Amino acid sequence: MGEARVCEGRCKSNTRPLSAVLKYVGEVPHLLFIYSVLINK
Repeated sequence: MGEARVCEGRCKSNTRPLSAVLKYVGEVPHLLFIYSVLINK
């Protein structure tokens, strides 16, 4: 039951706008890298 509570807490935290923004910001560098690689080709 303890693991279920932890999972539920994580799922709830993932729905928060702040965490969504941080996740998006974390993926931005990868998108910029791919974008620059495509341009260089």
